[in-house]
Amino acid sequence: MPYKDENVAKLKRKEYYLKNKECRLAQNLAWAQANVERVRLYKQAYAQNLSIEKKEEYNEKARIRYHQNKEWNSTRKKSYRSNNKYIVNANSSKRRAAQLQRVPKWLTNFDELKIKCMYSIAAMLTRENKELWVVDHIVPLQGKMVSGLHVPSNLQVMRARENESKANKFEVT
Repeated sequence: MPYKDENVAKLKRKEYYLKNKECRLAQNLAWAQANVERVRLYKQAYAQNLSIEKKEEYNEKARIRYHQNKEWNSTRKKSYRSNNKYIVNANSSKRRAAQLQRVPKWLTNFDELKIKCMYSIAAMLTRENKELWVVDHIVPLQGKMVSGLHVPSNLQVMRARENESKANKFEVT
């Protein structure tokens, strides 16, 4: 080892990196593109080995970063929506169609009133808590293994961030 002192070695590595940053980044990018499958497997294994506490810590940091850059995020989303109207419209139509297809004929007026009440509760909680609340389908409307119905017994009011982390999954307990 050329440097006996670890701190000196660390400083020299950093100095070398900063001097050759563009070249190193290009080399790293080329390697990652040549080894896409290897990178994917590494990321998968890393995510599986993370503890629940570490995942929560990462999620909390991401939430903080999101709220610190709210304006940038909103402009980015608006830009995406304006540049990809066809994708946004297709996804919206698909979601609307799935919801309409999942409304059974036997749904009563009282059931429809319950559904409207759940959406109004979510709006009230959002207004009162200054945090987004949504109505979630317990069994997803467009699940891979099973698809649920748009009925009151399949709906729950929950925080948007919890719903996003749940994604389109249904866990059998």
